[in-house]
Amino acid sequence: MALRAPLKLQCFIWSACKGNLAMKKRLVHRHVTEDETCQVCGAGNETIIHALFHCEAAAEIWRHSNLVNLLVGALADSFKKIWN
Repeated sequence: MALRAPLKLQCFIWSACKGNLAMKKRLVHRHVTEDETCQVCGAGNETIIHALFHCEAAAEIWRHSNLVNLLVGALADSFKKIWN
């Protein structure tokens, strides 16, 4: 089943599911940086799940959206599990 969404969103979701986004946790693994702390909130390691759901800035946006069901899905440990 194909996702009905703009091409940019499809590419973003595909990249997130494949773990190809330049999140700090991935950059540490590739020796690009040494610190994987989120620069926005400083409260967690910057992973795709943190950046989109657990970071306080992202959580504030989700609180004002109608997509609360996705927020609940963020309890998954990977972005791909949210979409399955």
